[in-house]
Amino acid sequence: MANSKIWDNRIVGYDNLDPRVIKANESNWKRHPPKQREKMLVMLNTIGWVQDVIINKTSGKMVDGHLRVDLAIQAGEATVPVKYVELTEDQEISILTMMDTITSMAVVDFEKYTALVIKTEAEEETPLKQLMKKFSRANRWNPIIVSGLSSSYRKSCVTKERRSSFSPSSSSA
Repeated sequence: MANSKIWDNRIVGYDNLDPRVIKANESNWKRHPPKQREKMLVMLNTIGWVQDVIINKTSGKMVDGHLRVDLAIQAGEATVPVKYVELTEDQEISILTMMDTITSMAVVDFEKYTALVIKTEAEEETPLKQLMKKFSRANRWNPIIVSGLSSSYRKSCVTKERRSSFSPSSSSA
């Protein structure tokens, strides 16, 4: 079915700004735990910027990128890449509440994810590779990732994992 409506392009510009002048959005509801901060910092230190910080030109407030801006300030970065959008107040609230929430609804293609993890394990060890290995191990039983496995395979893996991690000294008294 063809879409008869042309989507509005809300992007109105790009810039590089001093992160200390960017206004955090007081309505931002996401909090970033230490583990997430650490992983983002390793990625920024290893790869650099691949995603702009998004600022609503209408309100002057950030709508995406709070963690990256905070880390850039702590690291003494002179500038961060910024994408400007023009949104009404209601649209800004919608983006704040839905953008990451919609992204988190994605389903993992387990075969492709596994192939990426295996590929990183075969490459030279770097801080980013170490982070990716930790991340893949930490997410081994993540419900989103596990949903891509057949139920019989899931059961056999969970059983093997429990058997290999059980020891008398780890049982509670």
